[in-house]
Amino acid sequence: MRKKCLNIFLSISLILCVSACTSQVQLSEPQNVTAVLSADNTVELHWEEVEEAENYRIYRKNEDDESFRYLIDVSDTSYQDKRVDAGESYIYKVSALNAKEESEASVSAVVEITGQPVIQEPIVLTAPTITSVTAMDKYTNVIIFEDENEDCTYQIMRSTSQNGEYELAGTTEDKAFYDEAYGTSYYYTVKAIKENSESEASEPVLTGTNAKQVVGVPVIMYHEFVTEEDLANGVLFDEYAIYKDEFESDLKWLKENGYTTITTKELINYLEGNGTLPEKPIILTIDDGKYGVYKNAYPLLQEYDMKAVLAVIGERIQTATENPETRTDPQAPYCTWEEIAEMSHSGHVEIISHTYGLHVYNHDNRQGANTAEGETSEEYFPAAYEDYRTIKYYFEKYNIELPFSQCYPYSIRSDEADDAWLDSGYKLLLSGDSVEARASHYNFFIQEAGINHESALMRRLVRMHGTSLSEYILDAIEEDS
Repeated sequence: MRKKCLNIFLSISLILCVSACTSQVQLSEPQNVTAVLSADNTVELHWEEVEEAENYRIYRKNEDDESFRYLIDVSDTSYQDKRVDAGESYIYKVSALNAKEESEASVSAVVEITGQPVIQEPIVLTAPTITSVTAMDKYTNVIIFEDENEDCTYQIMRSTSQNGEYELAGTTEDKAFYDEAYGTSYYYTVKAIKENSESEASEPVLTGTNAKQVVGVPVIMYHEFVTEEDLANGVLFDEYAIYKDEFESDLKWLKENGYTTITTKELINYLEGNGTLPEKPIILTIDDGKYGVYKNAYPLLQEYDMKAVLAVIGERIQTATENPETRTDPQAPYCTWEEIAEMSHSGHVEIISHTYGLHVYNHDNRQGANTAEGETSEEYFPAAYEDYRTIKYYFEKYNIELPFSQCYPYSIRSDEADDAWLDSGYKLLLSGDSVEARASHYNFFIQEAGINHESALMRRLVRMHGTSLSEYILDAIEEDS
């Protein structure tokens, strides 16, 4: 599992918020951090164990760097850094980390890398074996393969004929590849690549070979639910609100047409091979955590014995919990953590993340939970991971099952952001109604392909006032057919 850059920086307000909610003694910094160069140009780091630490965060810089850069997180009190260059000098620092805080860091002495880099002999790689090629939908072929090699990148090639010229379809680090073939049948081969070596190509396999079962899961996006009484009391009918009666009509239509509401956890269990899905599954997501969810939608979910997935903005839920007077604000009455916990424990509402504090359109040159322009996943990871740790803290505090999934604020995302959030701890990421998430309106899955960067990203249809859920579903079926 890759580890990405961690260079944690909390805003002062967030530090105060988390500090006020925990009485834990601050972690002490690691002591006696040593960095020693071994004969094969590997730097060996060691330090003393810190009580209450779950992991240790290692940073590194050389003489040309203005500041330390994140290197890796480890659970042991030692680490071997093999990614160093001859003729360079490095300094390391190590901090202790648990679920709630990071300690100050201790800095090592300078380590000078001498001699020549060790030249590795070419690695002998065996050819992978393609086990199936499935036309998942009219847009995408899924190639699943096996490989005895470890830690490889895979190059997937395709051709319109078995003995024809093969072109590069793409690369992946997973053992499943999603090729946007748009209805064309191809022959596929796979090569394993590692460092300076590559395997022979696998035997070509045609689309439809050992095809796997494909499951379609539409995902609907709701926001706020209001009644005429709410409007009379000053609650605003915002752009994404619908009436309570409209939501009830949706639930009735789903039940009458054989759909079963599921949670993202149930979908994850299925993709990990630990469960099954109903014949016509559907996921109803609700963004933000407005009070209308608890007051108007939650009772209907109980009445009709259905489930929804509520993505909460942690910071706003915490504000409502700490300042009950804000509940009278007609523009943004939010649920409290106690109400969120009640819905979670009922079994009718799965609680996931809409970020803790990143539901802000413009901040730090970023939009919502997306990366800044030109920012890598490694550079973005510290901010993503800190937000994940913070919302996880409140879930634990209020005895809510930890979030497996996250909805992107404003549905703004990128591949770099996806990588950072998946490495932070989430398994599924939910975006909006855009082909940048998935070409199909439904989210199609193949259980044998599991969860990976492609299957983790889901497209959602936005349910707007005045357009019934049936129209969205039937239009999606027509578009994807």
